[in-house]
Amino acid sequence: MKLPVSFVPHLDHRVTVLLTFTVRRDSGYFGPDHGEAKQLGDVYRASLEGSGIMLRMLLEFLGLKADQSKPGMLKSSDKRDTILGHRQLAHISAVDYTTLDMPTTQFLARMHDEASKRTAHPKFDVFTLGLDPDDLRKATVWGIKQLWAKCYDPDPITLHGDLYRLLSGGKWEGIPFKPPQ
Repeated sequence: MKLPVSFVPHLDHRVTVLLTFTVRRDSGYFGPDHGEAKQLGDVYRASLEGSGIMLRMLLEFLGLKADQSKPGMLKSSDKRDTILGHRQLAHISAVDYTTLDMPTTQFLARMHDEASKRTAHPKFDVFTLGLDPDDLRKATVWGIKQLWAKCYDPDPITLHGDLYRLLSGGKWEGIPFKPPQ
């Protein structure tokens, strides 16, 4: 584990919030109709929104954010925030956006921009739908793999117990997880 001990519980909780929508959707918790058939529409929307907020936080923590002056491009996160490569996390390098291929750059820039505008932006009302669940899953896989490799490897990430029980063999997309002790 490369993270300072004080960061671990906070980051583990954020990972749980990020994964809640995707892991539950993968396990069939939500129906194809956004959970309505199971009377879970509110849970579907709340977990999708929470996951979007955590995706934005994770991308910024990893050192990336959408460049508003260059649509479809990334730039480094604001160094005033808690991000890899600075202050207590100076020993863990941030993701270098200049090393990403163009499709990944454009995808992550779009996801950061959409997550930002849909959840914490004055123009949130121009969006009629939530984040695309498949795109959210794809961005979540990318972000969690980066986070694990940079901060946790070889240790597992702690995931809330109810969500951990939905994983097959304690792994999700090849990333090891463990329940709380």
